[in-house]
Amino acid sequence: MPTRTHFLGEQVGHAVFGTSTTNLFLDALSKQGSPWTYLATATVCPFGHTTRRLLAGSEAAEGITTSFFENKPIFSHLLSCFLKRNHKYFNIMKEKVKSGNNNRGFIGVFDSGFGGLEILREIVRVLPEYDFVYLGDSARAPYGNRPQKQVYEFTKQAVNFLFNAGAELIILACNTVSAEALRKIQQEYLPKNFPGRRVLGVIIPTCQAATELGAENIGVIATKNTVASGAFIREIKKLNPAAKIFQNATPLLVPLIEKGAINSQKTNGALRGYLTPLLKENIDVLILGCTHYGLLKPRIKKMSGTKIKLVSEGRIVAEKLKNYLLRHPEIDGRLGKSRKIKVLTTGQLQKFKRLGGKFFQREIFPEKIDLN
Repeated sequence: MPTRTHFLGEQVGHAVFGTSTTNLFLDALSKQGSPWTYLATATVCPFGHTTRRLLAGSEAAEGITTSFFENKPIFSHLLSCFLKRNHKYFNIMKEKVKSGNNNRGFIGVFDSGFGGLEILREIVRVLPEYDFVYLGDSARAPYGNRPQKQVYEFTKQAVNFLFNAGAELIILACNTVSAEALRKIQQEYLPKNFPGRRVLGVIIPTCQAATELGAENIGVIATKNTVASGAFIREIKKLNPAAKIFQNATPLLVPLIEKGAINSQKTNGALRGYLTPLLKENIDVLILGCTHYGLLKPRIKKMSGTKIKLVSEGRIVAEKLKNYLLRHPEIDGRLGKSRKIKVLTTGQLQKFKRLGGKFFQREIFPEKIDLN
């Protein structure tokens, strides 16, 4: 019996029915008032080696199948679509077709955990009208002690997720990721997969801010991988070859912060142990080279004294991003400006809600996803 083909909801995902041989393309416009149009790439019956186009509302042949998407926030709506008999496999992608502001993307912010929410907080303060999606990979945090290859693969998964969800620009709000994966993402991954879109890091703007203070002796605390990469030394030397940089890896801090032990004696002891060698070098500026350290800033300031200037990344990255968008109107014009903020995590929702809210300094309502 004939029926109508239609899509419900604003998101798409994967529905698996078996093996496949033939591609079928479906463009369907929701009858629920949704402004989205979807491009569904499917493989159907091995006997039908033809490509068909079925528009929403068109009469089709027999059979109907309904499937739910994967249990992910971005694939959260029900797809109800018509298929011929012997259908086998679906791989559905979305293609947004809107008018006006609705066809614009968002700014993605990615971190290994909670720390990047401080970056997002400052960006929202400077650019409140924009749309944002934050992704924290807390299930696999911390990244700071992982092999470089693994950091890159995790970052690639996150970037791919955000771009497929509609991001036009992504901020890697993680120093380890900026040090270990950014360059390869920019030079290899983007040209092949998402040409025209942009991924930016946090290390370069932070180094620019530190050197603008005119300091001769610059201290850096960061994760093991960030220190080992030499990224801060390399970028500071480009700006001021005469600068002396003293680094100290702080492998215990991120795990303690991710556990919520922000005010514990263990955290205080570790912090004091990490700062002491740098203070002995008579540093003028101390770079907090991990976005997680924002919550420790008051204690770091107290331990380091009033003469040492602290460089924290939140406001720096926000101002640099604002200037970047002014210089690149072609990117700014593709960004939505409806003040929407969405927070995603791979970790425990209640924990992320509690600790993430401290970084963001207001209540958040995270949704869980899976990057694997």
